[in-house]
Amino acid sequence: MVLGDLCALYVVESLEGYATSTGDPARTDSFEVPDHDDKPMAVPYADCVPWLTARPALWWFLEHGDLGPAVKTEGRIPSLLLMMGDVDRKAALAARGEPPRELTRSSLPRMAVPQVEEVFPADEVTNPIDLLPLSTEDLSAWARRLVDLLSSRELIELGTGNLDEITYQLGGLLQAHAVEAEDSIDTAEWLANEIGAVRGISKLFATGGDLQIALRRTREA
Repeated sequence: MVLGDLCALYVVESLEGYATSTGDPARTDSFEVPDHDDKPMAVPYADCVPWLTARPALWWFLEHGDLGPAVKTEGRIPSLLLMMGDVDRKAALAARGEPPRELTRSSLPRMAVPQVEEVFPADEVTNPIDLLPLSTEDLSAWARRLVDLLSSRELIELGTGNLDEITYQLGGLLQAHAVEAEDSIDTAEWLANEIGAVRGISKLFATGGDLQIALRRTREA
C-alpha cells in the first residue's frame, strides 16, 4: 500500500506465515485506500516504511523471494487481507451457499454479454518462450514437484493415468510457457487451463495466481 513516499508491505502468504512491515510505532493515525475488493481499508502509518527503503526490498524479493534485511516485519496482518489459503478447499466449498438450480435465479440474466474480439497471432500472450536450459529429466522433476505441491494444497485431482507420463507432458508446457507465466497473469491463467487438460489430470482448481506461486516455489529442488 503506497501513499506518497510511504509504503506498507503486507506478506499474505509465505512458508513462515503472515507479516507486516513496521515503521514508526509512535504514529497512531492511518490513511484509507481501496483493498483488493475495492472496499475501504485503513492502513496505519505505523506499518509504513519510506519508499526508498521499500523499493530495494521489493527488488530483493524479486531476486531472492524475501524482503531482505532492510525491512523489519511482525507476524501479523490486517483481517481484510486474510487469504483463503488458511482454509482447505473442502472447508471453503462447504461454506458456500447452494447454487441456484434455475437460470432466472442466477446472476447470468443481469450480466451483459461481453463483445468478443478476435485475437490475432501477433497479440497472442501464450507464444512459447524457451528460456529454461533444462533437460527433459529436470523438467519432469520440476513437473513432479509442481504436482506434489498442488496436491498438498488440494488444488489438483489426478486420474488413473501414469504419473511419469503426466509429468512428461507437464514438462513440455513448463519448458515453453513457465517463464512468461511467472510474470504474466494472463499467461498463467492460460497455462492453468492447459494443465487441466493434460491427460491423466481430472481437475485443476488452481487459479493463475495460485499457479504463479507454485511455479516459483517448485522451480528449484
